[in-house]
Amino acid sequence: MRKPPADAGTVTLVAYDIAPIGGMERAAFELACGLLERGHKLVVIARRCDLPAGPNLRFVRIPGPARPAALATFMFAVLGSIAVWRRRVGYLHTVGAVVLPRADAITVQFCFRAFADHGLSRASRSSRLYRLNDRMTTLIGTALEHWCYARRPARMLITVSAGVGRELRRHYGVLDGTLRVIPNGVDSATFRPDDAARERVRGQLQTGEDPLAVFVGGDWERKGLAHTIEALADAARWRLVVVGRGDTERYRALAERAGVLDRVSFVGHQADPKPYYAAADAFVLPTAYEAHPLVALEAAAHGLPILGTSTNGLEDLIQDGENGWYVERSGKSIAACLGRIEIDESRRLAMGAAARASVSELDWKRIVTDYEAAYMELDPA
Repeated sequence: MRKPPADAGTVTLVAYDIAPIGGMERAAFELACGLLERGHKLVVIARRCDLPAGPNLRFVRIPGPARPAALATFMFAVLGSIAVWRRRVGYLHTVGAVVLPRADAITVQFCFRAFADHGLSRASRSSRLYRLNDRMTTLIGTALEHWCYARRPARMLITVSAGVGRELRRHYGVLDGTLRVIPNGVDSATFRPDDAARERVRGQLQTGEDPLAVFVGGDWERKGLAHTIEALADAARWRLVVVGRGDTERYRALAERAGVLDRVSFVGHQADPKPYYAAADAFVLPTAYEAHPLVALEAAAHGLPILGTSTNGLEDLIQDGENGWYVERSGKSIAACLGRIEIDESRRLAMGAAARASVSELDWKRIVTDYEAAYMELDPA
């Protein structure tokens, strides 16, 4: 391994937001916390930084709105690039294709080009203005990806799943030698079975002895909430709790048409979703596109069988028939798997234990170690 340069302990980390929320934001937060704990110096360039202040942290705030997404993406690309040119020290590591200066490493948590090629839109049922914003966001995001991955590629592209690496090779001609896979992590000591929380939340939801499935996240159309709700029509005893923000009115109406509204609980965004994982008997994510979903890792750490589609990240997690099942984006496919769990309690418990074991090595400390090893392969620009 190459001897690190003199300022190898300093990393300029660029991301939209670094905070213990969401997916990409929390992954960046965990990485930054781990690097600081190990004595690295960080220059953070972001709109938001929730890291605790300390002598090894310098935060450069990028002004600008988080919405609309198209404007936010463009403004960050411009102002963030200027901040990098002025403030960069040591390794330049960005979360996504977000600025123009050539990075030493980019963690790829999402591929706009692949998302668009799936024919997906995050605003397909919204107003014309929202759809225009979505198209502009995709155009800007794809242009930044082309610049950062193909035109002036980073020295190393770190994908969170093997599937994202395949997307970069297919869409941007990225060479294998520049690719590394470092998955997202999960704190299995924090996300774990909790009998007290299970009893409390099930009491609040009035589930009785009925089995409970949990769906966690936003962007409900892409993640397949409609199919999950429809599954309840053929899984007569199952209940569903939906954690996250979305078009609640629309999905309540869908549940009412399916005749299952009395078995669906919408609890909104939860700063702490752990009690809802603990209360559940299965986790359902019939998503159309992911990179490496943190919610699936959290559910597995709670000992829940994972019912998900064969997509990025889930392909790396689900061992079909052992810790969960692959499902189609259809109510009947999901209902069939829920039925198997319902009739065999011992199998559900065994699959849950296998799911927890499958994420036991995805500890954030190990993930930080993998990033340190990646930095050791690089020289700062």
